[in-house]
Amino acid sequence: MAAARIGGAVNVVDGRIPNGPVDNGFSGRAETRFFGGDQGGNTTMARIDGGNDRVALHADAVYRHAPDYTTPDGRQYNSYIDTRSGALGGSLLGDWGYVGLSASRFNDEYGNPGEPGNPVLGERGVYLKMHQDRYEAKGALRDLWGAGNGLRFSLAHTGYEHTEFEGDQPGTRFRKNANEGRLEATFGNRDGWQGALGTQLSASTFLAIGEEAFVPQTSTRAWGVFGVARRSWDGFQLDLGARVDSVKSSPVDAASRTFRPLSLSLAGGWKLSDAWKLTLNLDRAERAPVEEELFSDGPHIATLAYEIGNAGLRKEAANQLELGLQYQADWVEAKVSAYYNRFDNFIYLADTGNTWYWAEGDQDLPVRQWTQANARFRGLEGEASFHLARNDSGDWDLRVFGDSVRATFANGGGNLPRIAPARLGAQLRWQHAGWRAALGATRTSRQSDVAASETPTAGYTLVDAHLSRHFDSGNLSWELFADGSNLTNQVARVHTSFLKDKVMLPGRSVGFGVRLFF
Repeated sequence: MAAARIGGAVNVVDGRIPNGPVDNGFSGRAETRFFGGDQGGNTTMARIDGGNDRVALHADAVYRHAPDYTTPDGRQYNSYIDTRSGALGGSLLGDWGYVGLSASRFNDEYGNPGEPGNPVLGERGVYLKMHQDRYEAKGALRDLWGAGNGLRFSLAHTGYEHTEFEGDQPGTRFRKNANEGRLEATFGNRDGWQGALGTQLSASTFLAIGEEAFVPQTSTRAWGVFGVARRSWDGFQLDLGARVDSVKSSPVDAASRTFRPLSLSLAGGWKLSDAWKLTLNLDRAERAPVEEELFSDGPHIATLAYEIGNAGLRKEAANQLELGLQYQADWVEAKVSAYYNRFDNFIYLADTGNTWYWAEGDQDLPVRQWTQANARFRGLEGEASFHLARNDSGDWDLRVFGDSVRATFANGGGNLPRIAPARLGAQLRWQHAGWRAALGATRTSRQSDVAASETPTAGYTLVDAHLSRHFDSGNLSWELFADGSNLTNQVARVHTSFLKDKVMLPGRSVGFGVRLFF
């Protein structure tokens, strides 16, 4: 849903800190794939988990190398990416709960295809090197005041840095160090109310160094308290949620800003029959502006624009109503939803129509300013999976899906910028005796509902395919697979990208590889 950008609670479970014993004491998977056609390179990844009833350990690693890809109009210069990441984690386990630690590292180097340099003269374009380290402690104490009720906690430190290089010369360097903690208490039982109460604290410092440092050094301190509750009756389920935060952003040599967002939610689900379910969600979610929205003033080479912040921005608030209907039977599962979102003080990056001369790149950059206004989002989403056949020829399924959103200023001032166009797609899937295959197409419509100084983007249809064969051999399973993307070699540009007029998606590409499960 397009309006979900305002934020909220996000719970990422990556398994790096195990919260329970590993099945059979040991498990893992590994995959390597190679790309051909208009994309090249390879990706390799692996994950291993092991332990017993008292100790559980985890390790994972990813390596990705992708040179410049090709589009239907030729090579997309400076679109390469090289990624290396890995993590180690472990936990002590018991009937009392668990406590664990993890450490992860992420290194990335990638080009900015919007600024490719001069390939004819051998001049390298703008590229970025990124490095992130994260250390986390997490745990839970179970059944402290009744079955299923206890405490959950987490502490984390993240150190992030990336440097923008112009040719072979380092340009602007961005650093961010962040610490965060969370404590949550769960309560209730299956026959009554269930829920959680908690608090979250965070502190971060953002620093940009270099001639094109477009955001001043800024410290942000925040705390929040939240609560969620659920109660189920015969055919009805009610969910309630509330959160209040305090966020203070303090730039160097400028006045601090303090915000106190408040978010409330109410959701209901009615089981109308064994097959039909109706859902209704009402919520108001507020968020505080972030550093670049408040204090930026300078060229942002990643988006090839001169960005100007607005220290007078107010909280952004989304008031949303969403109605959904679900149907489930032996031959089909389907769901559709419609939503209306009224934004108060919607924050967006507006084109001013002016330009700023960037001497290093010898070009004029558009000047964009962080602005806010009341806005309205109206949208539809839906998908359905039809089980066409279950017979000696295999299992045949058809999935269809689509989504559309319309976003305008509330005062009749026209369209919001960079809103995703409507999509409609279908995929036919087949599975039999270890074989799996799929053929699908997604139509992205032309986006003509554009803001001032924004150009329309042509529609396109991407056709994709998949084929795999699965084998079992004792405790080891493995799978050979092949994927095809953009098989009809369509010209495709992403309307929501600031660089859409310079950057296309890859053309016809294939990938093949092997997966191991053990």
